[in-house]
Amino acid sequence: HPTAGSAYIKFADAEVFRVLMEKGVSSDGVGITKEDAAKVTSIGTWFYKNTTIKEFTEFKFFTSVTQLNGGYQTGAFYNCSNLTTIALPPSLATINNYAFQDCSSLNSVEGLSNVSSLYGEGCFVGCPLADIAEIYMPNLTGKLYKRTFTSMNSPHKVVNLGNITAIERTGYNDTIFGDGCTLLRIPASMQSISYYAFHNLRNVEAFICDA
Repeated sequence: HPTAGSAYIKFADAEVFRVLMEKGVSSDGVGITKEDAAKVTSIGTWFYKNTTIKEFTEFKFFTSVTQLNGGYQTGAFYNCSNLTTIALPPSLATINNYAFQDCSSLNSVEGLSNVSSLYGEGCFVGCPLADIAEIYMPNLTGKLYKRTFTSMNSPHKVVNLGNITAIERTGYNDTIFGDGCTLLRIPASMQSISYYAFHNLRNVEAFICDA
């Protein structure tokens, strides 16, 4: 690469490349390098309601992005209905409410273990996340809210929720985990659990509370 001194990132999805070029991520107007990607601090709503993108594993190179936009029907990847897989950057600390709302084909999310905050409700509502066998998020702090993982209907285990202190805002039809959950482990840091939090968890075989 003549200006940055490194190779261009080869994007698996042409639509992702098109959007990033349109948003001016490229330093030379020809391609995007890891250096270009690392300069981006926010992707805002660049992919909001984009039903063309299918894969964004190169997101892991955007190492200055620390959080994703949230908001009901306004989240960063709201209604990206054909997005199947994404790899989060190691810098991403916060996924805000409804960031991935109604990504109805999203089965794989790499890098969740680095996230420290799922801020607000419904971060992954409407996402099947079928390829995630374990929810392992050892860096989590703060609270979890309703509708976070409710769409996970395939078998999975909730093995590590970090140091969360509360589960809040749940209700009869607003639980937190999907009914594919077979093992649920509550961390020692937990102080309070809202009503109906585990309603309809029909397939749980083991419940462990370290608190």
